[in-house]
Amino acid sequence: LTARLKDLTEKIKEADEKIMLMAEILAIDNQVDREFLKSLSKEQLEKYRADLERRSKAKTTEKSFNSEEKPDPFELAEKYFGPVEEVIRNG
Repeated sequence: LTARLKDLTEKIKEADEKIMLMAEILAIDNQVDREFLKSLSKEQLEKYRADLERRSKAKTTEKSFNSEEKPDPFELAEKYFGPVEEVIRNG
């Protein structure tokens, strides 16, 4: 019973960390697909957040602020993590 409790406590901690990362990502770009975020692991969420932060800080020219083109989150996922279907299977 103690081992099961410890395992569940760790799973809750991991879920809390993932939720915080998702919230930080949505604070940077609220247009990110939530189902896409749910499919990523904690490590992938950290990398995705870092990439979004880097790209948001790089927007310094007037042209970049006025750009209507936003990257597709699934294309970014494929670029950084491989095909989404594979990410979900390897979770």
